[in-house]
Parts: sequence; C-alpha cells; structure tokens
Amino acid sequence: MEIKPELVNTLLDVHPDLTPGVMTGLAWYFLLAAMLNAAAAAFVAYQEMVSEGASRDGLAPRTRKLPDALVVVFFALYGVATLLLLAKGFLPKSFDVATIGYGLCALANVILAITAGADAAHWAEKKYGHDGAAHAGPATLDDHIPAVGIGGPINRTLWSIVWAVCAVIFQAMGLVYILHGEYALPDFIRNAIDLVSGPTTFFTGATLAFFAMYFYRKYLANGVVAWWMVNAFLMFFGLSMTDFDFRDIVTKPDNVPIVGLIVLVGFFTWLSLRRAVINDARMAQGLPNLEELDPEKTLTWPDLVYTELIAMVALTIFLVVWAIALQAPLEQPASSTTAPNPSKAPWYFLGLQEMLVYFDPWMAGVVLPSLIVVGLMAMPYIDTNKQGNGYYTIAQRKFAYLTFQYGYLVLWVVLILLGTFLRGPNWNFFGPYEYWDVHKLIPLNNVNLSEIVWVQMLGTRRPDNIILRELPGILVVLGYFVVLPPLMERLFFRKMREQGGWIRYSVLAMLILFMASLPIKMVLRWTLNLKYLVAIPEYFFNI
Repeated sequence: MEIKPELVNTLLDVHPDLTPGVMTGLAWYFLLAAMLNAAAAAFVAYQEMVSEGASRDGLAPRTRKLPDALVVVFFALYGVATLLLLAKGFLPKSFDVATIGYGLCALANVILAITAGADAAHWAEKKYGHDGAAHAGPATLDDHIPAVGIGGPINRTLWSIVWAVCAVIFQAMGLVYILHGEYALPDFIRNAIDLVSGPTTFFTGATLAFFAMYFYRKYLANGVVAWWMVNAFLMFFGLSMTDFDFRDIVTKPDNVPIVGLIVLVGFFTWLSLRRAVINDARMAQGLPNLEELDPEKTLTWPDLVYTELIAMVALTIFLVVWAIALQAPLEQPASSTTAPNPSKAPWYFLGLQEMLVYFDPWMAGVVLPSLIVVGLMAMPYIDTNKQGNGYYTIAQRKFAYLTFQYGYLVLWVVLILLGTFLRGPNWNFFGPYEYWDVHKLIPLNNVNLSEIVWVQMLGTRRPDNIILRELPGILVVLGYFVVLPPLMERLFFRKMREQGGWIRYSVLAMLILFMASLPIKMVLRWTLNLKYLVAIPEYFFNI
C-alpha cells in the first residue's frame, strides 16, 4: 500500500526532522564526540604508549608531558560553563546562557585538540629534524611501543593531528546546530539505506561482517582502526538522529538500553579480540601470554569486597539517575480485546520472537531454547581441547570461537536488534528511516515443501495420505540429521571424534545442526518462500 504524497507532507509538518530541541541535543552530542577526539589527540601526543605485554627495558624516559596550563584552561572553561548552566534560573532571560556555556566547552575542545596536534608536530621536528629518520636515534618511551602481533609503531604526530582534525570537524557540526543551522542526513542516503534494508540483507550483512571480523582480526585489533570505527559510528548515529522516524524508534524508553547494548557488546568484543590476537602472536613466538605476565591473585578481603561495594554503590546511583531522567515505558492496562501493534516481547526474548517467523511455536519456543540451555551445560563435557583455559586465544580454539561468537553475536544479538529497531506494525520489516505505517501490506505467498515438490515440480495434486504427502520433507530432515553427521566427521571432525569418542561427537553434531537450522531456514524463507519442510497441521507437527 502506497502512502499518498499529501499524507507524507502532513506527517512532515506534524513531525519535522529538526526542531529546536533536537538541534540542541545534537549540538551537545557532537560536543561530546569532539571532546572524545580531542582527548584521543592529547593521549597520542602526550601520554606514554606502551601496549600490552611490550617491554620497557632499555628505553629512555619519557619527555613528553601534558602541559599543566592546558589542563587548567580545559577544566576551567568546562567549570565556568557548568556554573553558568546551573545558575541559569538566576540570570536574566535575555542572557543566552546555553549558547555561551556551549561556546566555552567548544573552545576548550578546540584548544585541547589544536595544542595537542601542534605539540606533537613540535616534538617530531625536535627529534627527527627536517630530514626525518636520519636523526631518529634509539627508541624511547616517547615512541609508541606496539604489542606483539598488532603491527609496527604508529606515527604519533600524524595520528594526533588526524584526531585533532576530527575533533574540530565534530565541534564545527555542533556549533552549526547550537546556532540553529539546519542540516540533516541527505534524503538520497536515507532512501538508499531503506531501499536495500530487509531481513535478508540485514542478516547476510551481519554474517559477512562476522567472518570479516574473524579473518581480518589482526587489523581490527589495532587501536587506530578501532577508533576510526568509533568515529564512523558517532558520525552515522548523530546524522541519523536528524531523521524523525529513526529518532522516534531509538529514543523510546525501552529501546534506549538496546543502544547501550550495541556499544557495550561492540567494545568488549573488540577488547577480547585484541587480547586474543596479542596472545596468539606472543605464544607463536614462544612468549608467555598476557595473563601469565600478571599472575598475582587478588585477596577476597579486603580487595574484592571493597571493589564490589564501590561497584554496587556506583551502579545504584546510576540506576537512580536513569530512573529520574528516563520515564518508565508503561503502556495502557492489559486487555484481552486489544493488543499493541507491534506487540513485542521483552528485549531478551526478541530473538525467540524473530525465530517464530521461521519455525512453528513448539520448535522456536520450546525445542531450540531448551537445546541452547542443554548445549551450554554439555559443552564443558564435550570439549576435549585443554588449551585456552584462563587466557584469551583464537588460534588454539578456532572452532569454539567461531561457533560461540556466531551463535551469540549473529543468532542472538543481531536478532534482538532486528526485532527492536526494524520490526514494526504487523511484524513487518521497516527500514531504519521508514515511517511505521500500520497499513503497510506485504503479501507473503509462503508454501510448504510438499507443495513445491508435488504441485510446482511434478504438476499434480498433493496425495491424501499424510506420510506420502510429506515424504519429501521427511527425507530431507532425515538426511540432514542422519547423513550429515558422518559426513562432517569425515571432512572436519575426525580428530575430535578420535579424541572424544562417538557419543561426544554425536551430541556435538546434533547441537551444531540444530543451531545451523536457523540460518538455513531463514535463507529458505527468503529465497523460496518456504514455510515448512514437513507440514502436518492435522497433528500440530510442523518443521
């Protein structure tokens, strides 16, 4: 169903992309992005950069130092801006406190970024001279000492200047918004993203990104690459917030934690990936892994208890502030006659709700969740690989890493994101910038395997006998669970079967096949409109 142009214009008038409140919020958002990049420029310019596990032996002391005057100026400007904002109610209304306070914070960011870049260039000229490495001399703590396996040292001058420029760009964008300048993500970009968006491209893209992360993990573990990714996310998310429909979905009170989920999962996935890459490179050279370098144990009392107490108090304060600042997402009282559209499960069950699109309820709601729990309990008894205990590694546990990370990141987190942000009314799929129209109609001509075989391929009616009618699907399912395990053993898991035995291997093979059934069923639905392999509604048995 198409939306009439008049209705679109009406919606745009009622819900404009940019309002004064939105532009103010975006101004402070880009101020934060600028501050992060200014801090990154200062870190690269002034701080000691000895990576994990790198040796300091024989290195001359560090001479770079963050100027005290720069620290004083930065915090003084932010302090004055904070005082002005707190005293806003006592100052004349004609006094534009918000703009002046913002200007002071922006000035602090720009001073920090430009000074860091300039000092980095000054130190480089002082050390190397005008003719470069000829006067470089031995390595010192003023240089970047990279971790094993991450690559060579970075050019501190170059990257300090690059992050300083990024800080200035972000700050300029924020100043445009605080001065009521209107600019948004171009329509052709939004339309292009909506056009290619869909469950097929979303899931396929997530799968390709996962394997790219695995194969190019040595590049992604580099801090420079990681910070580029952070800046790309900050830019994309900030400009996307200029779209009303995107902003309306992302800022819902029960969706805000999912945005935090993206940030936290991304950070800790990258951190574990980095440590695994470093450990693999160190052990390949015969060096101890990072965890062996710091084997000291922490006493339960008082160290651990004090740490837990501080964490508990800090988290309590955070939750209280969260509860005050963000209203609880309470809806109307439950009614047996009406239901919200879309009707969604809690975020931690959205993956299961998405699975209901591809499986019968007994399979998606009972069998597969049970196998997930049972599989997690059984894995310690199935796995015979003793390597990788107590330290991060990928090279020593490639199969375990790929299986668990794919199951968690792609088959769980990605499905949660899809169900949260892209599933709208009537459980239809909407692009990230698309209006959630309750009248959107997507015709689905889903067919069962028996219809494809008997009607479409053989050109005859389906048999009345249930077994004969569903025989193609039954043979496919039996072949999947009977033929594939020994074939997998011959091709990939012979060593694992020899070490663990047939029982352990058989349990592992069943768990893998059940996990793989989800992406396989999704691909079949998208490509062939296949609903069920075996459809016996007479006995409520569908696969």
